[in-house]
Amino acid sequence: MGIGLLPPGHLEDPPEWHRWFAVNAYACRGMMATAESLKEINHPEAGRIEREAKAFRDTLRESCRESMLRAPVVRLRDGAWVPHQPTRSRLRGRDVGWVRDALYGPIHLIDCGIYEDDSPEAGWILRDMEDNVFLGAARGRALTDFDSQWFGWGGITIQANLLPNPLVYIRRGQPKMALRAFYNTLATFCYDDVRTFCEHPVDFLGLGEGPFYKTPDESAFIAWFRSLLICENGPDLEVLPAVPIEWLQDGKQIRVCGAATWFAP
Repeated sequence: MGIGLLPPGHLEDPPEWHRWFAVNAYACRGMMATAESLKEINHPEAGRIEREAKAFRDTLRESCRESMLRAPVVRLRDGAWVPHQPTRSRLRGRDVGWVRDALYGPIHLIDCGIYEDDSPEAGWILRDMEDNVFLGAARGRALTDFDSQWFGWGGITIQANLLPNPLVYIRRGQPKMALRAFYNTLATFCYDDVRTFCEHPVDFLGLGEGPFYKTPDESAFIAWFRSLLICENGPDLEVLPAVPIEWLQDGKQIRVCGAATWFAP
């Protein structure tokens, strides 16, 4: 299951050295992007790097699927059972702690293109994350009243800005899910004294700890907001893919000026 992946490595805070699928997924994403950039300038190594990147992606995908096959299925809140995607090679079932299962969970495999956005695996991962991880003990704190808290507390995890949830939902054509994750993240970090996206876990809405003003967290939120208005999705440029429906009422205007895109200004 680990043959062809990167050597065992480190995953930020967790001390263990393993073949983490998220680490491999972002390495693969970087290789694919490098190959694409080199092709645009007709670099002689572009073809070789592209072939190696695709071979690595296929190997990683097969390893993820093998890990999913070996893991017990998980139960959703509607009584259905779906396959579970572990966070690393040679692991069957859940990992230990919210950092591994929630913050660096299998949703990164979708964002990095290891699983296609509309694949069955992507659907299973998202349903499990929404029902069992974002709203369960794996998020760092379980809900005390599910019926009243599921909407306003769900769709995100602690350190919410490090997850690509809104982007994945936008590309899947699920604007309401994207908006829920976007605005719940914003609400989580609405402090009375500052406007910032901090890193440290929050105990409840509006209370957090540093480090504050983290560049990746701040940048992610801006990238999400931009993608709600204009988003590249493969060969397509989607305009207003996930704006609140109230913005589309008669007489209202949405204006985007000077936006840079992959295709042109």
